[in-house]
Amino acid sequence: MENKHILLAILLTLIYSVCYVMIKAGLAYAPPLLFGGLRTLIAGTALLGWTFIRHERLLPSKTSWKGLLILSF
Repeated sequence: MENKHILLAILLTLIYSVCYVMIKAGLAYAPPLLFGGLRTLIAGTALLGWTFIRHERLLPSKTSWKGLLILSF
């Protein structure tokens, strides 16, 4: 592997590990369901914004629906 791939893997590991610490700290200030809802709202807004920035479609193609339906169950 290249050095940049190793550094990227280390960076992502650090980001993901800090996520759990922040969740534990945030639960002291908000009820669990409210905290989970706020996290979902923030993440959904960020992903929707990223989709608009990249000018991608909001819905998947018609050929993907069957697989997505099976995967969702």
